[in-house]
Amino acid sequence: MSQYSTFSSTRDRSWSRPVKIDLYDRTPSLSEQERFELERRFGATPLPLRKENWGVLQRLLQPLYDILTYIDAPRPIRTDVIRVVAIEMHRRRSSFWAWTVEEWKDIIGPDRESFAQQYGWQQTAHSAGAPRQLLPFLAYLLCPSYPIDALFDASQMLPLARRVFSNRLIEEVVQRISTVLRSWGYQLHGRQGYAKLRMTIVYLLLCNRSPYLEDLSTPLLETVYSSCTIPLVRGQMLQVSHALCALNIIAKPLSRGKGAKRSEENIKDDDVSEEWIKWCERWRQQTTREHPDTVYYQILKVGRWLKVTHPDITSPAQWTYELALESVAMANELKRGEWVSASQLSRTPPHRIGQPLRPAAKALLLGGIRTFFRDCQEWDWIPIRFNPF
Repeated sequence: MSQYSTFSSTRDRSWSRPVKIDLYDRTPSLSEQERFELERRFGATPLPLRKENWGVLQRLLQPLYDILTYIDAPRPIRTDVIRVVAIEMHRRRSSFWAWTVEEWKDIIGPDRESFAQQYGWQQTAHSAGAPRQLLPFLAYLLCPSYPIDALFDASQMLPLARRVFSNRLIEEVVQRISTVLRSWGYQLHGRQGYAKLRMTIVYLLLCNRSPYLEDLSTPLLETVYSSCTIPLVRGQMLQVSHALCALNIIAKPLSRGKGAKRSEENIKDDDVSEEWIKWCERWRQQTTREHPDTVYYQILKVGRWLKVTHPDITSPAQWTYELALESVAMANELKRGEWVSASQLSRTPPHRIGQPLRPAAKALLLGGIRTFFRDCQEWDWIPIRFNPF
């Protein structure tokens, strides 16, 4: 069992989908009666569209009304949004169930001014802002197959999630992920770092159309990681996937694309035991560090030292307090050119080989050993026999 299994998880499954679209008549075409009524109301002389006189348009307008009521849209804005959708159904000769994501984007328009002109807000574009902002909500909830990147800017996604899922559920989920990352020493850099993490999690929840971490899956994460157009989200995906793995929500974290190719080169290092390389690779795949290679190459260096001085030690699980002390002495006495790969040695100027390492280089090596063993212990990979610090 993971050590994070005791972390608070969302037990309250009281949230339900705002709209159960299967309960509606989603016939994409308009009936003769619906087409006639739309023509009567939005033809040459437009008529008001009040709920009490929807008549034969009830099938088309009720889903819109239900969503706008759920997200608590003010009554005048609710009426304006329904009117816009009804105008477009008349213009396009089809129900909104038939619209593509491109058609929704065309209706929303490039800006508030063009939207106001299109639908008759002649005096001010400001009054058109609120109805225009709610149209992506309708498309998101009525058309679950549409990608959210096509409907929303990044700045709109948190307000959307708060309306659909509630702020309480979102913050609970973000807190679970941030607790795991902080326990590994991951720095969220104040409010801005927390906001980036929250944005990534909100994006995942919206894509999955559920506010629960337990509903996320590896295929969804892989799809988002490969196709998301928001750099901020892609930059956080690896860290979030590692936290989800630690919470036993997914079986393994996402892997780094380019890192895998470099790993194959290092696996051929005959100066390091095969098992130690596997541990190094396992750590690099699991870590949430932004630049893992810094530590990775230091622990490979330790592997070369082990193969010569302690060939029977091939796993961090075998390390003792005494061996940890010996590794510190090794780092303090290390000289340029020792325990490095053949390629690195060839790049070292001959006159510098054998010179003592600078303090910063020693600190880098000791920091790599410390990080590696701290993570292995915290991830329950090895027993705790000494304090890495």
